Amino acid sequence: MICKKCGSENHETAKFCRNCGNQLQQKDTTNVPLNQNKQNYKKKTGKKWGVLLVLTVVIAGVIAGFWITKNKNEKKIKEYKNQIAQGNKYVEDLDYEKAEESYLKAIKIDPKRKKPYLKLADIYVAQEKYDKAVKILEDASKNVTVTEKKGEDKQDISEVKQEIETKKEEISNASEYTWVVKPEIEADDIYYLRGGDSREESVNERKKQMTSQYAICETTEGTYALIDMDGNWYKNLECERIATVYGFYFMRTLDKKSYYLDNNNMLGELTDFDQVSNEGFSGLKDQGLYYYQEGLRNIISDDETYEEYYQKLKNLNAIIPVKKINGRYEKINDNDEYIGEEKWEEEDKSKYALWKDDELITKFTYDECGSENDGLIAVKRNGKWGYVNEKGKIIIPLKYDASWDKYYVDNSDLTGAQKEYCYAASEGYVTLVKNNKWEMRTTDNKLVILPGIFEKILPVYDGKCWVKKNGKWGVIQLNEAVMDKKNNKTEKTNNQDETSKSAEELEAAVRNAASMDIVNITTADFDADGKNEAFALAAEGQEDTQWGWGYPTAEIWFINSSGECSCLKKDVNLSMNAVITAGDRTIFNVEKQEAQTSSVSYLYGVKNGQAYELNISGQYMGFNFNKDTGKYIAMSSYYSNSGHQYDEIYFAYSKDTGEFYEITN
Repeated sequence: MICKKCGSENHETAKFCRNCGNQLQQKDTTNVPLNQNKQNYKKKTGKKWGVLLVLTVVIAGVIAGFWITKNKNEKKIKEYKNQIAQGNKYVEDLDYEKAEESYLKAIKIDPKRKKPYLKLADIYVAQEKYDKAVKILEDASKNVTVTEKKGEDKQDISEVKQEIETKKEEISNASEYTWVVKPEIEADDIYYLRGGDSREESVNERKKQMTSQYAICETTEGTYALIDMDGNWYKNLECERIATVYGFYFMRTLDKKSYYLDNNNMLGELTDFDQVSNEGFSGLKDQGLYYYQEGLRNIISDDETYEEYYQKLKNLNAIIPVKKINGRYEKINDNDEYIGEEKWEEEDKSKYALWKDDELITKFTYDECGSENDGLIAVKRNGKWGYVNEKGKIIIPLKYDASWDKYYVDNSDLTGAQKEYCYAASEGYVTLVKNNKWEMRTTDNKLVILPGIFEKILPVYDGKCWVKKNGKWGVIQLNEAVMDKKNNKTEKTNNQDETSKSAEELEAAVRNAASMDIVNITTADFDADGKNEAFALAAEGQEDTQWGWGYPTAEIWFINSSGECSCLKKDVNLSMNAVITAGDRTIFNVEKQEAQTSSVSYLYGVKNGQAYELNISGQYMGFNFNKDTGKYIAMSSYYSNSGHQYDEIYFAYSKDTGEFYEITN
């Protein structure tokens, strides 16, 4: 503080000048007005409340916006789900027009989800509007960016896109069909019964449908008839009962007459439907039932009274299902009741495995198994059916329901045990059903009839199959077709396979594939499908023509119409027999010399472009066609006290099965 009198500098709190003693003047800090302090305070606190108010308004706005948005989204999701549910209900009622409206509304509400697109594709397919189905899936590919599945089932968006593309490809590549019999037949049901001949096949090989142009028609009046692929009843016979025994249909008409229909569709009369074995259909060649017990066993070999039949068990060429069963089969149980081998197997609750070429090819893992046909066998696990190939590899995933509800454990008694099963593959196709939607796939799992078009589909016979549409039955002919993806038009493929090779090309292919010399090649349209195939005999060394021992080492080769080669058998002492003509089919015939006075004939045919060995192959000698008698004939040899003896055996050919079967002279 500066003294005003002398100008000396003093301490701020000094009352008198330290130089001249003059009293210094102090600033008065205690007399500030109270109102002024209040005003200052109000200014400061007012600013704080303003900031808080602004923050409160902002936060409230954010919260309100969140709830408004949340409510809108919830309302949107609710409406979306409601439209999907309505669409599903209309589909159940077969009202596709209203279903389409509902699914289109769902897309408008939320175009980023896949479900309505897929639902629309399904109803377009059901109406056979394939172009619209493909178009809606193309829209889905562009728009879908959200996954609908959650938890363990949650999909990556790339998986969703792939699912859409897969469905589009399946629709684009589905086969066309032509109505052979329009869907105008009213029936409670049409189906096939179990087939197979117990004299030629074991129980394990007969768990499949009858191969016949005739199916069973169960009328609305509760009667039965055999109906062919043209929709006609066989001889207008209306029956109270139809069964299958030894590969034949057996019928009892309403007027109590009994008949059988053989493989050549020849009608025979019976005196008693229930006494088939006494009517000339003896079961002396019954092939029994195979099961597993420290190896493969057959019930015939377990019973001394079956010894003579055991000698006639045929070679197993197919994959078969077997159960691991402890104990032995007894015809009569403790209650003096007869137990058939099929019932005995059925009562055992163990799992099935698959047996092929003298070994198990799967574990004992299946709950049910059908019988092999067309290279596939139906299998069931955890309540779902699928199909595996001859190596035990799953070809059609186990995700389908039973397709056959008329499977009887004893097919000769339709009043006995019945259960749900799966039809066997036939002619390269498999009938499937999932969630009441029927579809058809090829034996390599390509979709040919899309799910939902038909209410039921039966197995294929001669390129045709029974289907149910709008509550009535008809027959369709499958036509191979592809859809032009650019303009959504269908182009039928040419009947002639562009990959089919000439006879010279087939011969060149096998000569290149085989390491031995080709000593014989036979080129023909073996399965009458318009394309040539070939069989060849390749051999090393010289043929023994003097004593008939053939070539010391030889191979049997098959060449399909595309020129693909496969070695079917390698053996010793093989030579060519005359090729057999059976109707419009051709059978390749090779003889194997087993002893100086004994041999067997190996017989091969073609089905669906692939070779197969006939059931009687390797069992008889000198198989040939006798032009004088007009019959197929072979020799059965055996030894007796008089030496080597021979019996003539006569055969007929079944076009339905592609097999020869024994007949009386």
